[in-house]
Amino acid sequence: MKIFKVIAPFVFVVLATHATLSHGAISFMGKAFNPDTEAFLYREIHCEPKSDQPAQVVYLTEEDVVLAKKKFAISSKKDIPNLANMEHLKWLPQYQFTHLEFGISEAVSFLNGNILLERKTQKQDSPESKTLNPSSLSVDKPLIADAGFDTFIKSHFDELMNGISKKVVYLSAPRLSEIDFVISYEKTKDSLAIFSVYPDNFVIRWLVDPIRVSYDIKTKRLMRFEGLTNVPMTPKKNFIADINYQYSDFLNEGPFNDFCN
Repeated sequence: MKIFKVIAPFVFVVLATHATLSHGAISFMGKAFNPDTEAFLYREIHCEPKSDQPAQVVYLTEEDVVLAKKKFAISSKKDIPNLANMEHLKWLPQYQFTHLEFGISEAVSFLNGNILLERKTQKQDSPESKTLNPSSLSVDKPLIADAGFDTFIKSHFDELMNGISKKVVYLSAPRLSEIDFVISYEKTKDSLAIFSVYPDNFVIRWLVDPIRVSYDIKTKRLMRFEGLTNVPMTPKKNFIADINYQYSDFLNEGPFNDFCN
């Protein structure tokens, strides 16, 4: 089996967006399983954001102990006021991910009109960082990080379904680097459109497994994720998981709403 850790960590955690958002409610939930043994790995609770506040994802163990947390916000023109064209940055969210047990963190943010990538490993007292000037980056490919993959796929859903592959530049905070990826339609199965995400490098592509994401064709909701996650299994290795998603109109929210307050 090919392993994605050559590129790791790759992030495809998604956040739902709504016109009207309530306080302390679950937007959707993901359950992650080992793809080989089907053993339960962890649970993702995606919380609807409060007004003008970042959205939040809470990661729980099987015993519902908080494993990690992530805050997420959509970027806007005010984040980079001096940039004339935001088009290639519209899928670049700001986020911060923190693993509570391992003391690992990663973040993408805007600072003084620049893009700031940050990472902190278990052995570091303070994070390392890399600053990118958005004006100097190519506008030929969209810049994407974290949940930007989800919004990008939804925005280009019909094109992808018609066989038009899309090339993007993924900003990896854990690697403090930019990585070229391709998003392609693979097939339709049981009313789900399945897309592959893989490196735009022929040699690396032979060495690593693609990530596969499955969307409901009618609702364009992400229903399944297969591949390397952003959640550390050890301080140096992330989970490879099969994640199935349920949405607020189909799941029993009761026991988990407290995690969103």
